[in-house]
Amino acid sequence: MRRALPVLIFVAWIAAPAGAADVRRVEVLGVAPVDANRASRSSARDVALRRALQGAVWRVAVEQLDTAGATAEDAAIAGALGNDPLVYATRFQIVEDRGERPALFSDDPEIENEYVVLAEVHVDINRVRKRLSSAGLMSLPAGDVGYFRTRVTLVDIRSWAELQAVRTLLGEIGAQSAVPVDLVRGRAVLAVESRHSPAALVSALIAAAPPELRLEPLGAGPDGLELRARFLESSGSSQPARASRFDTSGPEGY
Repeated sequence: MRRALPVLIFVAWIAAPAGAADVRRVEVLGVAPVDANRASRSSARDVALRRALQGAVWRVAVEQLDTAGATAEDAAIAGALGNDPLVYATRFQIVEDRGERPALFSDDPEIENEYVVLAEVHVDINRVRKRLSSAGLMSLPAGDVGYFRTRVTLVDIRSWAELQAVRTLLGEIGAQSAVPVDLVRGRAVLAVESRHSPAALVSALIAAAPPELRLEPLGAGPDGLELRARFLESSGSSQPARASRFDTSGPEGY
């Protein structure tokens, strides 16, 4: 359990949407009971943070239903949103770690202590609304065309810059989001929401790519596509030529 929180924070840093999104910033408390009988209490902080994320998403969902003049039972909202708040949280951070303290928010008299964090969560409103709409809890405005969900697999990755360049291009061609869902050395999978079908997405990416970035499509199916991205070496230099918008200088490495 000790490693759960660092992984969660890493996902928050890389999961910012590639394109412009309608995002709501929410500050919310996350509270988790601390079981005195457990050998380790470190997981309580992780649970408190996750509950803060869930609370932020819930708040945005209720706001959207109210705005649309719709009502729904709590169980129906929970069923529509699912159990993973990271689907909607584009980024987040703990603003205040209040730590373990006597129980104040718990209704269970057996709980003596709880762990409390105050988190800042940025929630993608469009994703929340689409989930609520798919569950029949609200209607999307006329003209709000549905998005394709495409898994974009990048293979033979040699540097972090190649992954970031593809995400930048996805934003430039209007992708609503491009969230890394699987990262291993040499391979990355992006969950992309856009108005392009998989085949159209490949064409749009290739058309938008600058001369110094070569995109090689390796296959496309109904739900996903696979490609290779390479920075081309500039003439007379062993270093790849990179446009300014692909500048990835900094400590991050693949």
